[in-house]
Amino acid sequence: MKRICKVVKSLIIIILLSPFCSKGAITLVPPFVDSFYCAGDTFSVGYNVSGLYAGANVFSVVLSNASGSFGSGAAVIGFVNDSVSGTILCTVPSFITSGTNYRIKVRSNLPLDSSTQNGYPITFVRVPIPTASANPATICIGDSLRLSATDSIPVTFSWTGPAGFNSSANNPVRLNAQLTYAGNYFVTASVASCSTSSFVNVKVNPLPAKPIASHFPVTPCTGDTLKLSSSTSTVGVSYGWTGPGFGSSSQNPIIGNIDTLAKGNYIVTVSLNGCIAKDTTTVINIKISPNKPIISCDSPACNGAVFHLFSNTTTTGVTYNWSGPPAFSDTVKNPIINSLSTANNGAFVVTVSKAGCSSSNSIFVNVSPRPILTALTITGACEGDTLKLHTSSTSTGTYSWTITTGYANTTNTGDIARPNSSTAYNGTYFVMLKDAVGCFSDTGFTVVTIKPKPAVPTIQTNSPVCENHNLFLSGSSTTGGVSYGWTGPGGISFSNNQLFLPNAKITMGGNYIFTATLNGCSSSANANVVVNPAITPDVTITADPGTIVNPGARVLFTANALKAGNNPKYQWRKNGVDITGATSDVYFATIGKDLSDHDNLSVRIVSSEACPFPDTVVSYVFTVLVNDLSDLDVDNDVIVYPGPNHGKFTIKGTVNTNDAVDVRIIDAIGQLVYEDLILPSNKHLILPVDITGVASGVYMLQLKAGDQLINRRFTIR
Repeated sequence: MKRICKVVKSLIIIILLSPFCSKGAITLVPPFVDSFYCAGDTFSVGYNVSGLYAGANVFSVVLSNASGSFGSGAAVIGFVNDSVSGTILCTVPSFITSGTNYRIKVRSNLPLDSSTQNGYPITFVRVPIPTASANPATICIGDSLRLSATDSIPVTFSWTGPAGFNSSANNPVRLNAQLTYAGNYFVTASVASCSTSSFVNVKVNPLPAKPIASHFPVTPCTGDTLKLSSSTSTVGVSYGWTGPGFGSSSQNPIIGNIDTLAKGNYIVTVSLNGCIAKDTTTVINIKISPNKPIISCDSPACNGAVFHLFSNTTTTGVTYNWSGPPAFSDTVKNPIINSLSTANNGAFVVTVSKAGCSSSNSIFVNVSPRPILTALTITGACEGDTLKLHTSSTSTGTYSWTITTGYANTTNTGDIARPNSSTAYNGTYFVMLKDAVGCFSDTGFTVVTIKPKPAVPTIQTNSPVCENHNLFLSGSSTTGGVSYGWTGPGGISFSNNQLFLPNAKITMGGNYIFTATLNGCSSSANANVVVNPAITPDVTITADPGTIVNPGARVLFTANALKAGNNPKYQWRKNGVDITGATSDVYFATIGKDLSDHDNLSVRIVSSEACPFPDTVVSYVFTVLVNDLSDLDVDNDVIVYPGPNHGKFTIKGTVNTNDAVDVRIIDAIGQLVYEDLILPSNKHLILPVDITGVASGVYMLQLKAGDQLINRRFTIR
């Protein structure tokens, strides 16, 4: 190694010169002249070098592009890490473009150097991998195996495969495939000595066992159901049928209501893994069936009725066969059931047959119960009444009424009414109910005889009467042999021509009906009875100035009659004895002359009302009390009014002082029941007192005014 030092101004630059700074020489050994390679081939290139190369140097073989240029498209196809002469193993790229003008050269990188190109054209061939296929790739025994190969360039193909198969055809066909034909089939594509290959896998499946096909009936009729059946010993197969205008995927399909077009071959195909086996059954002939019968029956179908079935067909020479519930059968064209019942509910079927072929039709019969009528009842079978006949049913519908004399009527209810009954209505009445379904009941009937009524009765009565008096009613009819009866307010009922009601009450007033009856027919009359209410009289007495009086006083007694009418009669009584001449509503009495102390005075009245009860009443008794003048000041006029009273009264009078007056009221046993102080005004005093609620009886009023003592008796009721 040399060191070259050079001073530039103040810098010292040391340059280490590599011993490989000078370019060596690379030559191909011998000059490369091979002219043909396939993509993927390998070959060796020898080279000689002169000069020095670094130990890290790499010698590379560079392949030109197809035109021989080492510019764009050139590629390294081999290299070696070396610094001396040697050989380089090269591989033709698989992606190389086929061409005939390729060149190569060798180059280094330490130092950078390159040989000249080899100087001879080199041919490179790339054969694309062919596409191998089988159509289809899964076949069945006996099928043709169809192979196919394609490539992007013109090539020569060759095939090999299982069981010694080989072929040079592009698309070979292998006939009558067997299980041994399964496996990989290889195809090789060649150009000159270059080739590539690929393969396709082929599967060969066994065939299912051949099915057995059949049909029933063997010789069917039009309108029959044709039953196809098939079977095979191979499990897991699928079925398919074809035939005249027919297809099905069922193993055992059924074709209903066939016609003559159903004649022909029926082929069944069984399939497993794409492999099939077939069999055929042939319908050789189809006979013509009779035309379908038309069927009908009575409607409605009513329980217990005679029931008719009807059928007909346009085909001649047929036989008929009927069936139905519960065990009905017949061979006539139009059978009859004499008494239909609910057991016949269901489908009736008629079959017509000819030459071994038949046609059927059916009709559903729903047996309806017949309506049931209740027994007929009659009301109003008397002359002049409204004749009414009644029946009923749990069913609804129309009632038809007839009579032997020509009457007819229809109603929606079980009732008819004929007003103004007469013997012209006599006869047997019939009724029948047609319900909503159309079923008829049994006929109900009854005989009607219109009877005459007795003569209208007459009534006698003592009405009006007073309450608590006796009420009397009596009636009669000019018709003999009748029975009588009364009805009246409050449920009064009596079976006689006379009705006696003691102590009549207000509630007994009203309308009374008297009935005369003969053979169930009645005539009646009415009477309006009046029971006037009883009026209880009353009488009260007032006394002026009162019943506690001084000797010689004049007292006016007045009788007040209540509810006694406008002109009652009066009678005054003393100590229970009538006072002669005292017969007006007032009585004047002088104390000491007409009345004395403790005399009892009352009045009796007789009511002038129409219905008094009682008619005579006596008032309460007044007891006259006469003051004892020996123990009281008679020079005053103190009074208690009103008298008698009910505990509420006024004390009024004069005293001889204006000082406070002590007022006391004492009962009959000496107990104090009231006390107060009052100041007179100009020696006059007025004191309202209210001791309502004390016991009835005679009370003593005591007034103490200074040295004056005043006593007065009065009565509280």
